Amino acid sequence: MPEKRALQFFYQRTSSQLSGFYSCEFWNTGVLQIASWDDGIRHGLVALASLHEEYEMEGAISLPSSANSFALVQYNLAIRQHLERVQDLDLSGNVEVFVAPCLIFICIEMMRGRFGSVLFLVKKVLDIFDEFLSGAPTSVTRSSQVLLEAFETQLRRLEAQAVGLVGPMAWGNRSRPQIKTSRSRIPESFPSVMEARDSLEFYRHTYTISQTSSNNNNNNHGAANRQIGGHDEVGLYLNVFDRWSTAFRSMNITLSESMTDQDKYASQVLEIHRLGLQSSLDLLSKRPEIDNQMLWDDYTDSFDNAVSIAESLLQKSSAQSVEPSTRKRPFFTLDIGVVGPLYEIAHRCRDPFVRRRAIHLLYTYPRQEGMWDSLLAARVAERVVAIEEGGLGPVRSCTDVPDWARTSDVLPIFDLEHRKAVLSYQRKESAYSHIRAPVQEVIQW
Repeated sequence: MPEKRALQFFYQRTSSQLSGFYSCEFWNTGVLQIASWDDGIRHGLVALASLHEEYEMEGAISLPSSANSFALVQYNLAIRQHLERVQDLDLSGNVEVFVAPCLIFICIEMMRGRFGSVLFLVKKVLDIFDEFLSGAPTSVTRSSQVLLEAFETQLRRLEAQAVGLVGPMAWGNRSRPQIKTSRSRIPESFPSVMEARDSLEFYRHTYTISQTSSNNNNNNHGAANRQIGGHDEVGLYLNVFDRWSTAFRSMNITLSESMTDQDKYASQVLEIHRLGLQSSLDLLSKRPEIDNQMLWDDYTDSFDNAVSIAESLLQKSSAQSVEPSTRKRPFFTLDIGVVGPLYEIAHRCRDPFVRRRAIHLLYTYPRQEGMWDSLLAARVAERVVAIEEGGLGPVRSCTDVPDWARTSDVLPIFDLEHRKAVLSYQRKESAYSHIRAPVQEVIQW
């Protein structure tokens, strides 16, 4: 039966990919348990797995096809049953019946490349989820707490990615309640890689939303990106990052002998993010009075180290997940991974070899990490390199790219359904200019 085959594919491949480099109880077991008694969620999983199988084989969902015709029938059944269930649903005790299918629908729309629908769904689900949190009982069962935290982790991650995709002004200024959780407390040593990841994401989401508020208040992308918050806010996040880094290093030492291979991979992903955040926050702490892009050159070794770790991870995960082939199958996950950091390195690091290695990895290992698409990120980064190095002659090191040629405040606003991005950045017109002028251009593919 097609349904049985699809559910088997979900169990064997889709669930593990959605979890990424980490283990996720919701995708590995939780959603399948809910599907055992909720027909709508079962139909949704069948649709998702069917589309995922085609996505792996073809690298994109081509419409129409026999495979996704079956998937779309299942998808419509899932939507219909979901609407019937939530019509008279009391969310106070059944939030999983609403959120679980919506996360599946978000994955399906991502895989179909319909990111307008994804953004709408993310906002809608967040509104419902936050409404639930505002009126949720103060004491819930342990199983309910675990499920709620899994939902929140997925939703907050998607929100942070959405802000990066469409820009903080387009997303809007939205203050959100949060589940009372241990993630806000940083211990001396994290007891697991998962807890280290959750803690990092908790503060990253808090930071992202605070900057969304700042951007909307200032109504100026460039100023907001260069002058992030006041001195007290900068000090707060520097302190949080230092404590997180200490707890993360202690965890790696304490658990070095007991970590599984998956734990080691996950820890290396976090190390890539740590290196990126360290360079950003260190530069931020210096708070230069002028926008001097040459300061990024001090972090070339960190960028090179992060790219090497990412390369090793991608090679290992590719070798384990697919049969030998000249073409790498695309990877689909909702978890944080390497696409965002590699993109940041490609446009911040001016060493011609390091930034091209980052772009090469984005192209060679096609990955969709939530809303981050590695191929689209590579195209944007490639364009930034062309802008900065154009007309300079041979570029053999970062010092060959003068400050006037460098871009700042790079912000690509993706319109994925129309296969284009509006790239905004600031750049001096020549070596004799004193001010970086805002520039906007359209990249199509």
